[in-house]
Amino acid sequence: MRTWRTARRPSRTARPTLERAVRPNHPRTDTDDARRGARRRREGAGRRVTGLYAAHSANLKAGVAWYGVITAAKTPERPKHPLDLVTEIKAPVLGLYGSADQGIPVADVEKMRDAPKTAGKKNNLVIYDGAPHGFHADYRPSYREDAAKDGWSRCLAWFKDNGVA
Repeated sequence: MRTWRTARRPSRTARPTLERAVRPNHPRTDTDDARRGARRRREGAGRRVTGLYAAHSANLKAGVAWYGVITAAKTPERPKHPLDLVTEIKAPVLGLYGSADQGIPVADVEKMRDAPKTAGKKNNLVIYDGAPHGFHADYRPSYREDAAKDGWSRCLAWFKDNGVA
């Protein structure tokens, strides 16, 4: 299994970055086009980039977003967010969030949990009680071992269940 992570990018550059990483003529030999997965674990962009790509690419099998922005004020660089694109999402997405995240309100996570169900899309969101933003980043004080380990297990299982692993 191969997953890709991207740098924090505005909408206009995030998709091309992911497309270059997964294009069939990419020189990597450790990839399988039939089993594409995307995971994102970086502050502010996790859900956003994974969600945008899941709405864009029919080739993505599954996505996992670690505590990324679901919705926010629109800007010229970021005109849409995952909550705006729920009906367009083509791949199942697992979202992993912390209830103590100061930048992503639990109310937004709940909206994202409900919206795909209404649209008939496969989506699963987990909220870890007391976990802050960056709970999977073992190099930061925000690291929470129990949530991180559970999240990683869910990530691998999600990819396996959706044909990526």
